[in-house]
Amino acid sequence: MGSELNGEIPLAAGRTRSGSAGRSAGMYRNASKAQFDEFAFRNRSRADDAQIEAERTRQRDLTRATLEHTIENEAIPRLLKARQDLEHASTQSWDEESTIDPKIIEILVKLIRTKDISAALSFIEEIQQNGVTIETVWLDVLGPCAARFGEMWEMDEMDFVEVTLCTWRLHEILRSTTALGVDIMETRAPKLRILMATLPDEHHSFGLAVTEAMFRRNGWHVWSWPGASTLELARLVKNEWIAIIGLSLSATDRLDELGSTIHALRKASQNRVVSVVVGGPIFTKNPEYAAQVGANAAAINGRHAIHQAHNLLVRQP
Repeated sequence: MGSELNGEIPLAAGRTRSGSAGRSAGMYRNASKAQFDEFAFRNRSRADDAQIEAERTRQRDLTRATLEHTIENEAIPRLLKARQDLEHASTQSWDEESTIDPKIIEILVKLIRTKDISAALSFIEEIQQNGVTIETVWLDVLGPCAARFGEMWEMDEMDFVEVTLCTWRLHEILRSTTALGVDIMETRAPKLRILMATLPDEHHSFGLAVTEAMFRRNGWHVWSWPGASTLELARLVKNEWIAIIGLSLSATDRLDELGSTIHALRKASQNRVVSVVVGGPIFTKNPEYAAQVGANAAAINGRHAIHQAHNLLVRQP
């Protein structure tokens, strides 16, 4: 044992290199010291990694515990109150203010940022169990979440990569919840046919995805083509009879481009009296822009878009 502490390498029980092998003993001692240092370094690294992982686990557990406490003690009571408000209200129309408490939005935003989609879906199930419809979830919960991520990006609270990933998770959540809300109408009316699109390079497409889900749920045949070129959309409306064209835009500097697209689609359309509904942030703030680009109407959200589409459809011969 003493030989090990002095840096020598044991050959067998009770024997060490010594005596006549003295010239090589220093080499073995040096090798043993180097091996010991490497062994110690590796063990320190493993210990450090273990501590880091333990701290990460502790932080994840703490975040989950905090969210669970908030959900149980704040979110659920607020949802119950919202349900009572809904029960005493008349049927909700497109222009009514949301009854969803902003605290609900903040909880879901945190869940999505922690990458816990399963927890986010469980939270949405709790919302529905407290009387909130799936369409209200899409429009008044998921929609504001997307808007919140946009605000956080503009305020430099999130970078582009995180915003992109969180938006992707929102789309995944929307797809998962869409399966819960399909087939409300088994037989779709022949004239309920809508094309939904954005201009090329338009990044704000989540609102369009929510609106698409709502139209499908309300019995419409939907062609969805975000980012398609004017030529591609023109070919589609030439080959398919489309009753309504829905286009979404977020930037005012592309109004002229949108106007040119609408003109080209009307000219190519198989339906000579096709109607156009426009939506997006700029039309929510400035609905008068709809006439400027040659559209029939503007919609402020998915519920309003369905309302506008039905009104325009009944006027077509």
